[in-house]
Amino acid sequence: AEDAMLAGNMQRWKQFANTIKLRILLRQSELTDTETTTYIDQQLDALAGAQFVDFNVTINPGYNATNANRQNPFYGAYGYTINGQETGNRSLVTASLHAANELNNTADPRRSRLFTTTGGLVVGIEQGADSGAAADNPSFLGPAIIPVPVSGNASVGSSMSGYVMTLSEAKFILAEAAYRYPAKFGGYDAQTLFTEGIQASFTRLGVTPAAGATYLANIDSIDGYGWNGSANKIEAIMTQKWIAVMNVHAIESWIDYVRTGFPETPLALTNGGVGKPKRLMYPASEYISNTSNVPAQTSATVFATGPFWSE
Repeated sequence: AEDAMLAGNMQRWKQFANTIKLRILLRQSELTDTETTTYIDQQLDALAGAQFVDFNVTINPGYNATNANRQNPFYGAYGYTINGQETGNRSLVTASLHAANELNNTADPRRSRLFTTTGGLVVGIEQGADSGAAADNPSFLGPAIIPVPVSGNASVGSSMSGYVMTLSEAKFILAEAAYRYPAKFGGYDAQTLFTEGIQASFTRLGVTPAAGATYLANIDSIDGYGWNGSANKIEAIMTQKWIAVMNVHAIESWIDYVRTGFPETPLALTNGGVGKPKRLMYPASEYISNTSNVPAQTSATVFATGPFWSE
């Protein structure tokens, strides 16, 4: 009863642990030095025959709408109050123009669940654009992310679980492993896992399986999106993973980009040509509480060097 994630189910904890381990091993997959590749081979061999996440890993210690402190914290910050009123941050997060174009151009049925739409389309703002250039009716977080209160009742959103790892992310992790290391993951088919990752995203967002099947058929021949049409299967995996974790675990897409170069996204207008950051900055609290161990860092270094798995 004290386990707010997996209710004491140790088999599921082991599956989750195996999947987390595989994820961090894949983060090192672009490295070529002998020490790292030997280590990865040994660790992948240790995972042979292991069980991985086959469910959405969620957390819910009892979120509800009885008072503001018991709401799902994300919903309370970016959605609605317990009385069904929009929070001040409800209109803070909008769709980027790039994300809007990608979803609209492929007629992705998930778009109306990921974002609010106008005329069935996601309306995005180019990152870095000022208010004068931004669209007047941008799309905000959609009903699958921020459920809209019904008659002022915000209990559905307030009580929703948080996602620690989605099933779709786990499927794409396995798809990448199966594609990169077929000799070690011979029991898996990368294309099947790729398809299952997309389908799991449709299910989580409340889109019908039939719509998912139609989408899969429509994008199959599109380079960078569908399996058969993509010359670079890693690009297809990362792009679909980016869509699947959108509005939930976007940091995973950033990490994927740092190590693989995918998904490809444009620089913000205000970037100034310095490129994308390769690492996060240590917070001030780290310098205060862990002074002797935290490396010296400037804003320039985040664009120069990556973490251990990307150098």
